[in-house]
Amino acid sequence: MTLYLIQNKKQFIEKPTAMEERYLLQEMNPILLKQAFTNLLSNAISYSEINQAKVKFIVDRQKQLIIQLINTGTPISKEEEQYLFRHFFRGKNSKNKTGHGLGLILTKRIIDIHKAKITF
Repeated sequence: MTLYLIQNKKQFIEKPTAMEERYLLQEMNPILLKQAFTNLLSNAISYSEINQAKVKFIVDRQKQLIIQLINTGTPISKEEEQYLFRHFFRGKNSKNKTGHGLGLILTKRIIDIHKAKITF
C-alpha cells in the first residue's frame, strides 16, 4: 500500500518498508482502509502548515503496526477532544475549512471494524 495521495499539495509521505507493508496487508479491507487513511491524511494536510504534515509507520515490540499522522497546525482544544469522533462535530479551528463533520466518525467505524484503535 502506498499513500501518494497528497502529492498535489507538495507534501511528502514516506512509503512503508516491505516489513511494514506486510503487516498492512494482513486481514484487512483495503477499500475501507484506503478511505480511512484518505480522511486522516486529508485532515492532517488541511490543518497543517504547507509541507508540515507527517506520517510515521512504526512496528512496535508486539509486531503491531502503528501509523502516526501528525499535523502541525493549531491543536484542537481539550474541551473539544471529547467530541472528535461524534457525528457532525466540527472544531472551532475548522471555520475556513470544507467538510460536514463526518470524516472522523466514518474513519473510527472503519478502524473499529478492523479491530484496531484510533486515538487523538
